[in-house]
Amino acid sequence: MIENTKTKLSNTLRWVLLLPASVLGSFVVYALFVLVGYIFNIREYSYNNIWIHIDMWVANILAGAVYVLIGTMMAPKFKKVVMGIIVGILLVGIIITLVYNVVNQKWSNFISGICVLVGVVGGMYYLIKEGNME
Repeated sequence: MIENTKTKLSNTLRWVLLLPASVLGSFVVYALFVLVGYIFNIREYSYNNIWIHIDMWVANILAGAVYVLIGTMMAPKFKKVVMGIIVGILLVGIIITLVYNVVNQKWSNFISGICVLVGVVGGMYYLIKEGNME
């Protein structure tokens, strides 16, 4: 009886914390990658330096992949459905952001949005290929 209650409580907490943990994990990965860029002076140069953009784009790819991986792996059940839902939520935000960036001609931000999409697709591919979708 006690073990069953612990399992139910654990599963409930996993469902409740799934999306916040996914978002937090992607922010942490992005921040760490940017921090590494500062440590190695990649971001110390002028804004026109290509390494600043590459650093930002790689950070966005990693953040997108981590978002999908954490959110899907935290789900106690229905991992494919959860992956579809969290990717759908992210896609709505990305599409709005991409349209905004095109309208305002912020091409670097537009490419960053595309990089997040690449990371999301990469994370989905990894999960499906590895068979972690119970």
